[in-house]
Amino acid sequence: MAPRLSDDLKERIVQWYYEDLKTMEEIRNLSRCSIGLVYNVIRNYRDFGQVRNPFSRRIGRPRTLTDEDLSFLNSLIDANSSL
Repeated sequence: MAPRLSDDLKERIVQWYYEDLKTMEEIRNLSRCSIGLVYNVIRNYRDFGQVRNPFSRRIGRPRTLTDEDLSFLNSLIDANSSL
C-alpha cells in the first residue's frame, strides 16, 4: 500500500490546478502520485471545499475483540506464559 499524501501536498495540488492552471499530467509529475489521486483531490475540493471527503468512512471489518478482551488475554498470558 502506498503512503498517504499529506493534506499540505493535496492543498498544493489544488493550487497548481486552480491558480497556476497546470494540467493534471503536470500535477501528476510534480506531486509524484497517480493521475487518479490528482483527480480525486480536485473533485473533493470542488464538491466539498476541502481536499478530503468529510463523509468518507474507514473501510474493513469492525474489530471482533474489544480492548477489554485483549487486556484479559494479555493478563492470562502474563500469568501462564506456556499458554
